[in-house]
Amino acid sequence: MRRGVLLALVISVGLPAAAGANPFDVYGLGVRSSAMGNVGTAVADDFSATYYNPAGLALAQPTFNAGLLLTYDDVAIRLKDRPAGYDIPDLGSKSPLIPTKYRLNSRTDTTDIPATYALQLGGVVAPWMDQLRLGFAVGLPVNSVGAQTARFSDEREQYFSNRLDFELIGHRQQQMSVLFAAGFRVTEWLAVGIGTSLLPNSSTKSSVYLADSGHQDQIQMTVANEQKWNPTVHAGLLVLPSPNWQFGLAWRGQNSFDLDIQNEVQIKGFQGTSSGFPIPQVAHFVMNFTPHQFIGAAAYKSGTLLGTVDVIRSLWSHYVDTVGELAGFNDTWSGRLGVQWQATAQTQLYGGLRYEQTPVPDQTGRTNYVDNDRVGVSGGARHRFAIGERGIDVGWYVSVQRLLARDTNKAQGPYKACAPGVTTVCDELPDTTTDPVSGKTLPQAQGLQTGNPGFPGFLSYGTILGVGLDLRIPF
Repeated sequence: MRRGVLLALVISVGLPAAAGANPFDVYGLGVRSSAMGNVGTAVADDFSATYYNPAGLALAQPTFNAGLLLTYDDVAIRLKDRPAGYDIPDLGSKSPLIPTKYRLNSRTDTTDIPATYALQLGGVVAPWMDQLRLGFAVGLPVNSVGAQTARFSDEREQYFSNRLDFELIGHRQQQMSVLFAAGFRVTEWLAVGIGTSLLPNSSTKSSVYLADSGHQDQIQMTVANEQKWNPTVHAGLLVLPSPNWQFGLAWRGQNSFDLDIQNEVQIKGFQGTSSGFPIPQVAHFVMNFTPHQFIGAAAYKSGTLLGTVDVIRSLWSHYVDTVGELAGFNDTWSGRLGVQWQATAQTQLYGGLRYEQTPVPDQTGRTNYVDNDRVGVSGGARHRFAIGERGIDVGWYVSVQRLLARDTNKAQGPYKACAPGVTTVCDELPDTTTDPVSGKTLPQAQGLQTGNPGFPGFLSYGTILGVGLDLRIPF
């Protein structure tokens, strides 16, 4: 009956929703691992092993976990003042580009990102043999279950938000995350595990009919949307050579939320013309990209103290941004350190440190990807209360991560005309631009004209705060 109830809960909360890159990468999963600096590859032995190392499930006791995650982000991207003379000029009806003064949004700083208020649910069951455990975990933001925001990384963004945004935090945490895993204890000293993250691919096709091209705000349209699950595999192993030592290895596979959009536009009067009928429009977006990650970990226990360290290699060089363009990021190394003290028979205390290296190189050229190195400290506790014969465990944690200040200045000339393959800040109105009537070079085109929101530079910094509560009920 317990297994049936657990399966029903997993299905009911897991099937309808979109799972993307999860907030576990930033804030952790479960009180213990989150309080210990977001470690767990060598020590996670509850539902959180579905994320850190599925092999750890083999050591888990059947339980149900329910928790709450609250975050607060005090971060900022401050744009440096743009000197006069760089804006795109107004050339009247001859303007080859929309003049700067007609931007829909002003060039502004970014002084906030969305907070996350999320439920974390999970559980472990022992289905039919002592060596096998099955587990699941669900991260469910209650303020937004599927936020996706696409942005251009260069001067094209002036026509939309006209601001910069943090590339790897913020909206990425506004996603439901669903994990399943199994752990099997092969011998007393070896356990293995495998799991999956359920990610959707969404495809939308719109058919548009425009009866009067002079009134393009009056359209008739139908929409067909299809979502398919895209499971991503992750795996791990756990080695226990002695009562004091534990070693873990884990791999988390690359994943993303892909959104394909196809528009088919019929305009009355264009049928049978060389311009094409209907007019096809295609767009591909990639949200919440998470790279392949390889994690090695070791833990040592002596008496009432336990210490553990995780080292993570992330292959960010494969990163594709929200509009489907390869970003040119660097692969990174990160480190996390956690400690646990069994203060009393009923109480455990936790502490942790972490360092996260940014994959984003210096943005001195055309692009404006914003991300910072992060250092963090965390702490928490878990206490067991006797209720009947089983009791319950109540835990809490607090984590603070600091985005190390990063000062970005765009490189000075020469400025090439904007074109595919140009990586430096580019001239949107090239010096060779001519008057369409006289054929003479336009004097307003001389020098650099750009609406790139990140020009001539910006400063990014801030603090991320996470607070978590957790209730664990043994079966």
